[in-house]
Parts: sequence; structure tokens; C-alpha cells
Amino acid sequence: IDAVTEGQDALGEVSVVVRVGEESASGQGVATDPSGNILVTGYWATDTWETFIIKYAPDGTELWEEQTLRVANSACSACKTLPYGIATDTSGNIVITGTTQGTIPGSPEPDPVLGAQVPFVAKYASDGTRLWVHQLGSGPQDYASGVATDPTSGNILIAGYTRETLPGSPDTNAGDYDAFVAKYSSTG
Repeated sequence: IDAVTEGQDALGEVSVVVRVGEESASGQGVATDPSGNILVTGYWATDTWETFIIKYAPDGTELWEEQTLRVANSACSACKTLPYGIATDTSGNIVITGTTQGTIPGSPEPDPVLGAQVPFVAKYASDGTRLWVHQLGSGPQDYASGVATDPTSGNILIAGYTRETLPGSPDTNAGDYDAFVAKYSSTG
């Protein structure tokens, strides 16, 4: 099943329907930027589990597509990087968050335990160029699913849940799953 996104006019009437990607695509998040462009993130459930971001003009015309955030670990060919949230800032930059099971190239954090699920956050310029990426924690099962940007400071907030004490947290894990919110500056 392909991912599908649609837009509505001011009266709530469907004005744009777009088929996203190819076979086995899953749309996970949608946002608009200050210019009214539509941004979709999701993944293709193929052998490489590729994460994508696609940007559409308000009329549904595709502006660009970025296949991004593949796991860079040949020892874990079945590892996945799955986005669950997308947001934009006042400059039109794009932020996605989700969960990965391996090392994402460019992340300065140490490699997580092979196959562990750890949250990630990545920021892209409005043209799709990746600016930075961070991974948070080391597993075994940590997820990030919500993302927002602060329109005043440009800071980025991600939310999710964890089974561990996350780096930088003043609190220890209370057992089983705990909710978390993490804040990043606009520069990562």
C-alpha cells in the first residue's frame, strides 16, 4: 500500500490528494511550512527500510524527495530507521524524529547496542539538505514520536518513551516505560 496525503481548502473541501512513493510506502507524519508547502515523512518497507521526506507545493506538485537516514551498519542488514514525527520552523527548515536500530551516519553519539531501538532527531534545510542528526540513548526499546519547534527560539522538542535513564536526564528510569521530552537547540 502506498502512502497518501491530501490537502483541504479554506472551506474544508479536499483540494489535493497525492500518492506518496512506491510499493510498500508508509506515511508517518505530515506538516506544512510557512509558505504552505506540504511535507511528508515515512518509510519504504524494503530490504533497506529507507526513510523519506517529500516536499510538495500547496497544489500537490512534488518539489523534491529525499531518501535519508539509512542505518550504516552492515552487521545489521535488517535494522530499521523509522520516522514518526515531522515539524517545520519559521524559516522553513524541517525536523523529523523517530526510532533507529543502528548507527545513523553523521550522528556524534556512540553506537547503540546492535539492534536496540533508540530515538533520533534530524534537521534539514528547506531544500532537503541534512544539517544535523542526533541519536538519544542506547536502547533497548526507546522511541520518539512527537516533534515540535519553538517559534521564538528555534529550539526543537521531541517526545517519546524510554526503558532506560537517558543521557543528560536528572531522573532515573522509574521502571518499564517512562515518557520523556528532550530539547535541542536549533543548531543541534
